[in-house]
Amino acid sequence: MFTLLRRILSLYLGIGLLLGLVAGFSRLFVRVVHGLGPGEFGPALGDAAFWAFMRLWLWPWQFWTEVVEGERTLLGWLLA
Repeated sequence: MFTLLRRILSLYLGIGLLLGLVAGFSRLFVRVVHGLGPGEFGPALGDAAFWAFMRLWLWPWQFWTEVVEGERTLLGWLLA
């Protein structure tokens, strides 16, 4: 029983971590490409970390409300 729960939790956190990294790096990349002024890298990095954390924990709910209900395509959701 505990092995099954551990596998489910590992899968949940593994998918969330992967999606969180993609979300964080994509937000940071967009901010860097559009240009950062002096002293803006720290806030940009903090914003990316915040969105990575949010995606880590909330990805099942976001997936259901955005992709399954048809608000976004799967690729658009992965890169959001």
